[in-house]
Amino acid sequence: MELMGLAIVVILLSLAFLFVVRFVILNEPADARQSFQESELAANFLNTMLETNAPECSDATMAALIQDCANYYDLQGRITCQSQGSNLQSCEFLKFAHQDLFARTFETWKVKYYFEVYRNPQSPSTSRLTLLTQGQACTGNRRLKVQPLPVAGSTIYLGLHICS
Repeated sequence: MELMGLAIVVILLSLAFLFVVRFVILNEPADARQSFQESELAANFLNTMLETNAPECSDATMAALIQDCANYYDLQGRITCQSQGSNLQSCEFLKFAHQDLFARTFETWKVKYYFEVYRNPQSPSTSRLTLLTQGQACTGNRRLKVQPLPVAGSTIYLGLHICS
């Protein structure tokens, strides 16, 4: 009878150990996996967006349109795009193109995001190109992918925040 009681205690301790392993130790990689997925989502989205062509703008890439907008920000850009029967400069076109692009991706997937283009990596909020900003600023945890893009005489930075 004592041997049977000892066996039951060993079985109960084994079950308790299995629960600890399952719910405590194995939960951490899920957080790391989500973090990796969010970082990769941001990186892949930015890379794809920059290589996308805009047929309305003489087939210029989004990267070329962003560079034009940054170089001639006061003029709203120099590249002219035909959109829905009207002429838009590159900055204006990018604003509408980005709204559409983000609506069809992150907003459809219900992923909170914040996209910004800025000149100074030390103070993005004070050097932001506001025409190209999309989404709501993240509060709390976020994953950030920054893509540098050369412009005349300097560099601009595209930042895509995936909010948790």
